[in-house]
Amino acid sequence: MNNIFKEGSRYHVHFTDGGLGVVDCDEFVRKGGKLIYRIDGSEVYTAGPNAKYVAELNGLTATSVTDSNILFRLTLENS
Repeated sequence: MNNIFKEGSRYHVHFTDGGLGVVDCDEFVRKGGKLIYRIDGSEVYTAGPNAKYVAELNGLTATSVTDSNILFRLTLENS
């Protein structure tokens, strides 16, 4: 099992509020068709022109840099 984010793979995104999203073979986290976050290596940013650094990706878990809460977890599709 691969516990490191790899751009080019498809992931299911499990938000802590119970919502689901997807990473569709790129670096963007989508929820309900909207771009929510952008993953750059181990750093997670909000999506859009005023992007802010909001989380650190540890394995496949994004943890907030401000309060250490988990924002989301990724699971590789078909794993």
